[in-house]
Amino acid sequence: MIEDALGQLYERITTQRVKRVTETLADAAEELGGDPTEQFRRLTEAAASDDAYQELLARTLTIAQDSAMRDKRRALGRALANALDDMGTRVDSEIAFVRTLADLDPVHIRLLKIMSSRP
Repeated sequence: MIEDALGQLYERITTQRVKRVTETLADAAEELGGDPTEQFRRLTEAAASDDAYQELLARTLTIAQDSAMRDKRRALGRALANALDDMGTRVDSEIAFVRTLADLDPVHIRLLKIMSSRP
């Protein structure tokens, strides 16, 4: 009985994680514009050819899979897109940004939204 429940829980969590990673990659592709399949290819090629971008991709998707906050996952997708065409210092900046995002809780995201809107 417990094994069945744990199996169902594991399956549900895994499915949710895959969905979140997929959404984040789709957000990155949308941010880049054009054909999403082509943009996904560019993301994977960048990760295969550049260690720093690979680190950014791995960190980003690890954070995305565990985040229930859709706004955070959108920001993570933008970070992937922002660093794609400018390897080097831009990737380093986006890694720092992604690490900062990882520490934000829902209340922080709401506060940032309020602060960014006009009164």
